[in-house]
Amino acid sequence: MVKEAAIVEGIIWSRLHGPPEAVSLVAQALTFLVAGAKYTPAFRTGRWDGRVCLVKRTFPPAFPAGLRSRVRTVLEEAGYKVLGKPPALVRGQPYAPSLRGVTLRPYQLAVVEAALVERRAILQAPTGSGKTEVGADLVRRLGLPTLWVTHRTDLLRQTRVRLAERLGVVVGITGGGQHEVYPVTVGMVQTLIKVQDPEWWRQWQVLVLDECHHSSSMTWHTVAGRCVGAPWRYGLSATPLTGDPLRDAKLEGATGRLIKEVEVAGEPVPLTVERLAADGFLARPRIVWLRPPASSYPTYEQVREAVLPDWRENPRRLAKLGGKLYAEAYERGVVRNHPRTTTILRAVFQHVQAGEKVLILCTRIEHGEVLAKNLDCPGLSYLWWLHGAEPPDDRVAALAQFKQCRGGAALVASEIFREGMDIPEIDVLVLAGGGKAELATLQRVGRALRPRPDKSEVLIYDCWDGRHAEAKKDYLAQHTQERLATYRAQGFAVEGGDN
Repeated sequence: MVKEAAIVEGIIWSRLHGPPEAVSLVAQALTFLVAGAKYTPAFRTGRWDGRVCLVKRTFPPAFPAGLRSRVRTVLEEAGYKVLGKPPALVRGQPYAPSLRGVTLRPYQLAVVEAALVERRAILQAPTGSGKTEVGADLVRRLGLPTLWVTHRTDLLRQTRVRLAERLGVVVGITGGGQHEVYPVTVGMVQTLIKVQDPEWWRQWQVLVLDECHHSSSMTWHTVAGRCVGAPWRYGLSATPLTGDPLRDAKLEGATGRLIKEVEVAGEPVPLTVERLAADGFLARPRIVWLRPPASSYPTYEQVREAVLPDWRENPRRLAKLGGKLYAEAYERGVVRNHPRTTTILRAVFQHVQAGEKVLILCTRIEHGEVLAKNLDCPGLSYLWWLHGAEPPDDRVAALAQFKQCRGGAALVASEIFREGMDIPEIDVLVLAGGGKAELATLQRVGRALRPRPDKSEVLIYDCWDGRHAEAKKDYLAQHTQERLATYRAQGFAVEGGDN
């Protein structure tokens, strides 16, 4: 006898009709360990096993609607015949016959077509590959009321201008002190979360989550959950998945399955830097390691003495001070490491004097201040230091000047430039901030990958930090190895390190 189960698709939640065994299978597949759970009192006292199940025990049971593909796969692999068809969805009149001012590349058209078939999906493609254009074409074709969500004032304004240019319509804005609602509206998540009117949320039929890797956070997830009238929903990101199974499942649940490969002219095309660079759509990154003196980095013993001079009285206290130990190592080894700063500046000077534009990314504001303060050399015609506290209009003006200037120029920027900002005129990128996170590393590299007709390759400097990767608790050296592994995994050309 054939086992059967049925999925009734909804916009926020889908329902599962089937025997208890089928429900248990799905519940098991959608149960995840919460990162850091073992540190909570509930876990330590045995009152909680540290896991969360995304299946609601209603009747019938419900699961996040974007996980439909995952649920269907679980059931089919267990021998179930899965019943239920996706509901028919309507489209409106396209906002324009085609996008204005741009012709989509073959892989972009393929992504749009695949996304329309899926109806809800995560669209993963490298920075510079034109995700905003893909999103704009989805909005254009669907012709329905659309809410496009972002998280920074810069991106809010930049996206509003871009969509207006591409669609030829007035685009609304909610955020940054403005509230003008039109059929296509760009909203900032920090502002949207304050909107309580259910009817306001119900008007949207298309939801676009830009830089959607944030969407598993409570604020983003809440915003996505309020769009109860939006069956068409898409997440855009170069790095959507974090590697945390629960966070990734929540993102997929709020949007849909991941699309990271499409078919073009009968050939599978992975949406990777390596492939798009080979096809001439992205600049090919070349990573060159700068080698500050190893002796300029602090030892663990020096860091330990600075953080807890009396550690010998109770060494166990060190186990709870990992964050402070790392912060001290970073302060000494990155922010206040004069030989490291000198090594970076020498590389910058070389390119500035050749008349090139250099973008220097850092993590800490005080580090950016040190770099900007010491950037003084012959041939440097322009210098900007942007850290996020300056008025948005000043930042926009500085970016416009950076794009238009001729001659050697340097732009020092904090984490505000890690996501979304469009600066195609970079000749050289310097990653001065260190760190280990794969997601952050790829976002930073992506700042330089936007194609230029005069450059098929872009030079990216990173610092080979730390003393010895094998040394006990040499945080900076271990992070260097993490970044090296990320570059290798992406197929980037790497020079100057122990590789």
